[in-house]
Amino acid sequence: MVMLSVKKIVEMMNDGAWLNRYYAMVECIGRSDVDVSLIEKGLGDENWEVRAEAFNACIGRSDIDASLIEKGLGDENLGVRRAAFNACIGRTDIDSKLIEKGLEHKHWKVRIAAYKALKESGYEIPLKRTFEPPETVYKKCRDDVIVSATIPDDAQVRGYIGSKCRASAAVITDVIGDFNGEKVGASYWDSTTQYYVGDAIEIDNFDYSDKECSTGFHFFCTLEEAKRF
Repeated sequence: MVMLSVKKIVEMMNDGAWLNRYYAMVECIGRSDVDVSLIEKGLGDENWEVRAEAFNACIGRSDIDASLIEKGLGDENLGVRRAAFNACIGRTDIDSKLIEKGLEHKHWKVRIAAYKALKESGYEIPLKRTFEPPETVYKKCRDDVIVSATIPDDAQVRGYIGSKCRASAAVITDVIGDFNGEKVGASYWDSTTQYYVGDAIEIDNFDYSDKECSTGFHFFCTLEEAKRF
C-alpha cells in the first residue's frame, strides 16, 4: 500500500469535503513524519468521524498534548470517546481518574476501551468483586468438557452463586473429559480458544460492568451448574 505524502495529507485536511479530511487522518495513523499540528487540527474537526480517526492517529505519539486527549474522553460522540480512550494507551500523563470514569460508561465498547487503557498504561484498576468465588470454579466447554479453575485474589469478579459468572483472570487446574481425544477445553464462543491444565488466563478486554453476558472468563460455582449449561 502506497503512503500519501505529507504534502498531500495537508491538502486533504484543507479540503471542504469531510470525507477527504477523514482519509487524511486515516493516513496519519502510525506515521511519525506527520507534524503534530495536523493531527491536532483533526481533533477539533466538526465531523465526528474525522475526530475519531484523529484520536486513532494519536496512538503511540507522546507529542500530542495530554489535555487534548483528556478533552476527547468527554466528547459527545460515542465513536470519538472510544477512540480517545484508545489514545490513552501507553500514556502515563493522562489523568487516571478521567479514564476510570469510562469504566462505568453505559456503552460496553467505551467501558472495554477504558479498561484496556488503564491496564496497558500501568494504572491500577479499582478491584471490584460482587462476590467471593469458591476455591474451584467450573467452565462448560464444547463436547461436554468441563474445565475447572481457580480465580486469583486480585482478579475482577462479577456475578453471584447460582448464576453464570465471569472474571478477569483464572488458572486452569483440571480438564474433565476430552475434545477430539485431547485433554483440552474448547470454548463454546469461538472454538479456537482452548484451555489446558496450568494455563493462566488473562482477559485484556474485560468489561468492568456488572452485566452477566459480557467479556471475561465465564464460569459456574458448582460442577452441577456447569454440566446443566
